Amino acid sequence: MDLVALRNERPDQAPPVILLAWFGPMTSFCAFYALMWLRPEIIHNFFFAVFLFSYIFVANIGAFWMLYQAVRHEKRVAKYLLLAFIPYAFVWYLLVRYPLRQEFPRLR
Repeated sequence: MDLVALRNERPDQAPPVILLAWFGPMTSFCAFYALMWLRPEIIHNFFFAVFLFSYIFVANIGAFWMLYQAVRHEKRVAKYLLLAFIPYAFVWYLLVRYPLRQEFPRLR
């Protein structure tokens, strides 16, 4: 079995730096969201509100993109559909699964 096929079977073996690329934005997203719940008056700050809105918008667009990519290109869709509901999990999908795309046959 060649190395590319092995990588396609075990994306969980990705380097830890890729995990941090996903975990960093997700952690800061959760921290800002918790800060908003702990101190509701901070949402009246325009810059904080725009920043939080941008974070939520990017997370949602990324989730929809990941849902589309998983349904269109993956053989086992269920685990990627569930993973799409975790904020910023699309960064992991983009860095681990997307580069392997040329190795997968297109589903029609």
